[in-house]
Amino acid sequence: MKFYTAAIICGSLVASASAQSKIIFKGKVSGDTKGYNKVFTYTARATKDTAIISNGTFSIELPYEGPVLQLFYDEYDIRNNGMYQPYGVLIDQPGTYYLTTDITKGFHNTKVTGGKTPELYQSYNDRQSAAFKQVNAALEKQYGKVWLPETDPKAEALSKSRDSLQKAIIVPMIMSFVKENKDSYVSAFAVVGYARNMMSVDELEKTYAMFSPAVKKTDDGKRVANYIQGVKSSAIGATVKNFTAVSPEGKQFDFASLKGKYVIIDFWASWCVPCRKSFPHMREIYQTFKSNDFEMLSISIDKDKAAWLKAVAQENNPWVQTLDDNAVADKGFAITGVPTTYLIDPQGKIILKEVGFESDKKGPMELKLEELFGKSVPVAATQKKEEKKEAVKMVEMKAMQ
Repeated sequence: MKFYTAAIICGSLVASASAQSKIIFKGKVSGDTKGYNKVFTYTARATKDTAIISNGTFSIELPYEGPVLQLFYDEYDIRNNGMYQPYGVLIDQPGTYYLTTDITKGFHNTKVTGGKTPELYQSYNDRQSAAFKQVNAALEKQYGKVWLPETDPKAEALSKSRDSLQKAIIVPMIMSFVKENKDSYVSAFAVVGYARNMMSVDELEKTYAMFSPAVKKTDDGKRVANYIQGVKSSAIGATVKNFTAVSPEGKQFDFASLKGKYVIIDFWASWCVPCRKSFPHMREIYQTFKSNDFEMLSISIDKDKAAWLKAVAQENNPWVQTLDDNAVADKGFAITGVPTTYLIDPQGKIILKEVGFESDKKGPMELKLEELFGKSVPVAATQKKEEKKEAVKMVEMKAMQ
């Protein structure tokens, strides 16, 4: 089974701003809280805060550090439902924003007022939800269910149908939204999020062309442009353009220094559990094929350098470790999920790409290496035959990175 984490990068929202700027959230809550009065908020930058609902209201004041998706959830959902679905408020300027919610209906049903961007983002989410309902209704009509276990013989067909329906229903919705709101930061944010994974290069280029000059200059506008470039640069058969990334010692590592070798480029992150689980087997691969003709290069997409350095020390992987400080993941390889690995030939051409980690069988990467080097690598030891195998679902990272 494959283990991987989608990286829908909202950490890219970080921008410089005056430390004195504030964002204030004033909440109005109806419904019986049953004594569960805490409201929690967090961001992609790991900024956290807690407020107490008192007499049906709460207030949270935070410094404005740049555009951010501020996520909220509440104690009531956790205590009564055992889980929560966060509610996101997209902010691109300081100010006061008003949240209205019925605690009994779930905090994700909150409504926001007080700013054009958060209100438009809410409208976009409503349209997106309606589009996904169309997709699910079509799947349910054809298969009887929206999801099927991997072991079901219809699971693969259902997955292909879902991809096809999303491209047919959701992509036109997003392109229509961007056309209507070409001057809004929400458009760039939407494309960097779900849209880019569904769109063809042609659709991405047409959508990007609709952005206003101001939107193209935002961090997420730039990410869209970088991603388009990355998709083109990372096609099978393409030659990798030289790049640099910083080492733990603070020096720039030059990819060109590996020319003449087969190279596995491994994109990962310290917060990515599947990535960390893959490393014992990656070390087996490295020891099996390490030679003058083979090398490995890890590139972390971490935004927190300290967290990366800590993880590097903990894992102690014996191959080259670097941190992406030059947008290589975007511009060079269009990375949207980790772990993602590429196999590069001695001339610098991409010969294989693999997203995820095969925990209980040899994946395409191992099989290709065995073919090239005539050596056999053991199956990953992370899953013993007697252990229960459980699928690790894809985790969207927009609230975590």
